[in-house]
Amino acid sequence: MNNCNRKQYENTSVVLPGIRRVQIDSETVSSPTIANVTVITADSEVSYALPSGTVKYKIRARNTAKLKLSYTSGESGTVYQTIFPGCVMWEEGLDSSTDFTLYFQTPTAGTVVEIISWA
Repeated sequence: MNNCNRKQYENTSVVLPGIRRVQIDSETVSSPTIANVTVITADSEVSYALPSGTVKYKIRARNTAKLKLSYTSGESGTVYQTIFPGCVMWEEGLDSSTDFTLYFQTPTAGTVVEIISWA
């Protein structure tokens, strides 16, 4: 788990093969959306607007690049959360009536960022 925080995996629900659902606060949500966003230029901010009604999302870089994540435009290079290579970061319990945009960058050009969200 290359520098991953093991604690983030402690509360992950076990899902049996073939069952597509996630449990959040005893409430089952569905409608997962998968997005693959390519960061074309190294150290250049890219944005992704989570689908309307999102209550949970996960994000990671597909290759061995470090990912810098921010919730404010223009701050992904100064005020950010680092997601180390091979790690996943997620947020859950989001207010479904609020729209969220993720801003991120990576020092490796051509990095594909994988984002899955649930509404």
